[in-house]
Amino acid sequence: GKRGALRNAVVPGAAVVRSFLSFAGPAFFAIAGKVICYAMMSFAAAGAGTIALAAHQIGMQVFFLFSNAGDAISNTVQAFLPATLPPRLRPESESFPPASIVEKRGDLDATRSLIISSVKVAAIVGVINGLLASSIPLFFGKAFTASLEVIGELTGLVPLMFASLLVHATVMVLEGCLFAARRDHIGYLAWSYLYSTIIFTAGMFAARRAHVTLPVVWTTLFLYQVVRCGLFGYRVSQIAPLFSPPSGEISGEAEKGAAEGEGILEGQATRVL
Repeated sequence: GKRGALRNAVVPGAAVVRSFLSFAGPAFFAIAGKVICYAMMSFAAAGAGTIALAAHQIGMQVFFLFSNAGDAISNTVQAFLPATLPPRLRPESESFPPASIVEKRGDLDATRSLIISSVKVAAIVGVINGLLASSIPLFFGKAFTASLEVIGELTGLVPLMFASLLVHATVMVLEGCLFAARRDHIGYLAWSYLYSTIIFTAGMFAARRAHVTLPVVWTTLFLYQVVRCGLFGYRVSQIAPLFSPPSGEISGEAEKGAAEGEGILEGQATRVL
């Protein structure tokens, strides 16, 4: 029964807990950092008045709707990239990756190929997301509100909405690469989110006190994507020399893993189209 199952339950050892927290801790900082930053945007937008706040809430819902595509690509990268990584970057697990994968430097060629393909797909998805999201305030604003003032504020956000979504998918792919190569890089990801969240929050408090306009608040959303793209892109470039000539022949298993990952990424882009 239930009591017997509880008696047979195994309490995780210290090593298991440390391994779990080494991933869950940085993941918490990443998720919490994004939630806090987006919430602080609403805090700052409230300082611009109720009309601006209403337009901001509609705009953020549109942004979140289309940002899911970037999250999907990020999850795909996290699923396929570890199989191509050299041994020192692979997750600490006895059952993964399969023993058949060759542990040679040639794996870096597959790593490089998959990362570049993922970024290319993310760039295409970013353009599509930006165009689709921008069309909603321009042509369907009345579906959200009857206030012409709110629609006017919302329409003014279109360029910044497009620019933010254009970069967002790439940011999520780069973040996914760092999660996949967590042994040496996930700590950097956590610290990046910690510092950026502190700076962003301080900026939003200042914006609220200054009663800045809504486009100024959304400019910080775009800058938030750009800063993360730069921080994560710099670190991802250290996983595999992205623009160096191939180091050797790619192992059959690594090449197969990279090809499968690229195929799924291209399939996602096709479905978005």
